[in-house]
Amino acid sequence: MKRIVIAVLVLLMAAPIAYAKSYGGAEIPDTVTIEGNKLVLNGAGVRKKFGLVKVYAGALYLTNKSSDANKILDADEPMMIRMHCIRAGVSPQKLIDSWNESFANITNNNLAPWQAQIDKFNSAFTTETVEDQKYDITYLPAKGLVVYIDGVEKVAIADKKFKRLVFSIWLGDRPLDGGLEKLKNQMLGK
Repeated sequence: MKRIVIAVLVLLMAAPIAYAKSYGGAEIPDTVTIEGNKLVLNGAGVRKKFGLVKVYAGALYLTNKSSDANKILDADEPMMIRMHCIRAGVSPQKLIDSWNESFANITNNNLAPWQAQIDKFNSAFTTETVEDQKYDITYLPAKGLVVYIDGVEKVAIADKKFKRLVFSIWLGDRPLDGGLEKLKNQMLGK
């Protein structure tokens, strides 16, 4: 009887772990709930620089799974990209420079129509990254694009078109490099 009780306790303690997968050492849950919206993991992978350095685990969460990037980019429904930091010590300026490089790439250097939204988006990133920090870049139709850092809302930008621009960093036709192309395919479950 004692063995059965111990076995049941071990199974109950392990159950929460079974609902998360590890990507580069970062635990990525199968589901998340954001402001009452339950989202399911569509796909995840590890963002590497120079093919070697693990920077973050990236995960795409949707209301329903999809491998169609354009459909996801155009959707007016809750969704989220989680960046779970693996590498600590990335400065806010380096992160902002990376965002800006991606935005310039996506828009063919036509940033002027987006500059106010880009500046507001970038204002969310004010501290150096730490290991296990979570950036949740979320789209909620009622609020727009919302950036949460470790569960704390930093900025909200009520603009569906800007959501498309930001999510295009990972899901668009013009990834900045091969590492993002690989992560895109993993997020799309390919």
